[in-house]
Amino acid sequence: MGVIIAILILLILVMVHELGHFFMGRALGIGIEELSIGFGPKIFQKKSKKEILYTLRVLPLGAFVRFTGEDEDNDNPKAMNNQPVWKRFLTVLAGPAMNILMAYAVVAIYLMVIGLAYNVPVVAQLMDGLPAQQAGLQVGDIIESVNGDSVDVNTVGAGEQVRDMITSAQAGQPLVLGVIRDGEEMESSVTPVLGEDGALQIGIYMGQAMYHFGFVDAVRASGQQIWYVMGEMLNMLKNLIFRGEGVEGVMGPVGTVGFISQQVSQGLDMILNMVWLLSLDLGIMNLLPIPALDG
Repeated sequence: MGVIIAILILLILVMVHELGHFFMGRALGIGIEELSIGFGPKIFQKKSKKEILYTLRVLPLGAFVRFTGEDEDNDNPKAMNNQPVWKRFLTVLAGPAMNILMAYAVVAIYLMVIGLAYNVPVVAQLMDGLPAQQAGLQVGDIIESVNGDSVDVNTVGAGEQVRDMITSAQAGQPLVLGVIRDGEEMESSVTPVLGEDGALQIGIYMGQAMYHFGFVDAVRASGQQIWYVMGEMLNMLKNLIFRGEGVEGVMGPVGTVGFISQQVSQGLDMILNMVWLLSLDLGIMNLLPIPALDG
């Protein structure tokens, strides 16, 4: 089942890409001979009134659009080779653009439907032998203040605020934590110690909650995420080409299917993450002037 889902994901991503070429080409009046799902021998075909052949082929690991005059000279005025440069450019660009837009949309949907996990100032777990446990803190305690500085426990950044207050304290100096336990307010004195990472800690794991974005915030945050990850991908690609870094991690379609099939069992959130990352990757890779990668 994981392999089937992985193949469907790749097929959807490639179809979105090819539909970008297809619809842009049609809008600009470029002749189209065939839109195919899959490669290899045909198992189904149907010709439209506009003489476009729609086909389904045996191997579901790609798709393609065949434009009139794409690979050879053709005197048809609608042939690709007879179109002005700007039309050909927009038609080629539409495929990667559709993948990038799809990634953008999936991230926005993810933020609205699944949301992002964030720390809340609630003790979820205590580390054995560390100050919080020694001071008598208990699982379920809500930290509402540190040294008299209050924390708005109902805001998204409350958990990070408590963590920052602890890590910015002075080593060896006790902190007075205002705690709510079973509805009652109390105080507990805890002296932070240095952790393995060199930061001060008191030995607690905070609880987590999910924050669901509204539409406007999701659209804005999605754009920021896509922009950041695109930059990272381009940097990795540059290092791969010019330094050979990451060559061992390069996969073809079969390796990608295997990797996705291992991840999909982890749930819808993992599937959506794979979809937008792969869609963005597909869009970026197809911006490269390497025709063999297309589709």
